[in-house]
Amino acid sequence: CPVFRLPSLPMAAASSAGSTNSQVNKARKRLSIVSANTLADGLSHATIEDEAQQSEGVSGFESPFVSIYGGKSVKGYAPYNPSKANQDCFIAQSYDQSLILCVMDGHGENGEIVSGFLKEIWPDLLASHPEFYTDVPTALRDSIATAEQELLKHKDYSKMVDFSGTTFVAAVVRDDDMWVANIGDSRITKATRTPNGAFRAEAMSEDHKPDLPAEKARILEKGGRVFAVTYDDGIDGPHRVWLKNMDIPGLAMSRSLGDTVAHSAGVISDPEITHSKLTSDTAFLVLASDGLWEFMDDQCVVDMVAQNQTDDTETICQKLIDEAKKRWMDEEEVVDDTTVILVHMQGFPE
Repeated sequence: CPVFRLPSLPMAAASSAGSTNSQVNKARKRLSIVSANTLADGLSHATIEDEAQQSEGVSGFESPFVSIYGGKSVKGYAPYNPSKANQDCFIAQSYDQSLILCVMDGHGENGEIVSGFLKEIWPDLLASHPEFYTDVPTALRDSIATAEQELLKHKDYSKMVDFSGTTFVAAVVRDDDMWVANIGDSRITKATRTPNGAFRAEAMSEDHKPDLPAEKARILEKGGRVFAVTYDDGIDGPHRVWLKNMDIPGLAMSRSLGDTVAHSAGVISDPEITHSKLTSDTAFLVLASDGLWEFMDDQCVVDMVAQNQTDDTETICQKLIDEAKKRWMDEEEVVDDTTVILVHMQGFPE
């Protein structure tokens, strides 16, 4: 039986590691939360469907830059939890002359509740914000904070988020302006045409990982700990956030929505917001959960889209998801939920 090994703790702590199911922990080593509880992947609200999917394809949005967009979300696979729920979801909606895009990757026992609730309420909070047309960063920041507060005070859901939460990466595209808000480790990447006809990938958001110096410093200052779990195959898992005196929650990101226990150890829900300009050389955008990015880097994803030039964005999203699944199965015993939104700009496909 594989052994679940933790680094020596800085002080005597009531560790849950000794009593965990090491087979389950090893299988889940790259997922967002370390837990022997198979409910951590969403069994409590599982679907009996073979594949829990969300898909959308839209072409009616009028924009001088955006041509067509679509997305797909497919649940992963866990041998210890064959009926797990898909905890990912996405938003792809147009409001007047703005395109609102978002990918959320839920985690924990109730991760699908967190991401699903925010999916339902956040777009309207953003679009109805008084500064939506004049100060998009403020509208993004306020609407995200309001959505999380609605979750935390909800009569049914407030007690479900101690160990459950979600990532959040969103983009607002309006003419040639793009604002990105990021919390966690989902990601948006832009593909730009180069003079030699290739496509260059550029990450438009930074994954919020606990071992980033500024993120780690904040967590340590708040009394949390950051370390990776060592497994008997010699491969460490990702760095995770832990309480000062207990080996919980083991969250593999430094920012998230929900996750009240992790937030007591320095995890925050503040979005990192950036602005950039789209140009005639901008070919397409890819927003995705880390189910895609875990084993495929930005350039790999961009190259695959460029090699499959078609107006059928859903089909390309499915190809990316299938490739990600293959790579997960080659490397791990589980497959993470995977969500992809693809946005074609005018002139692509060529």
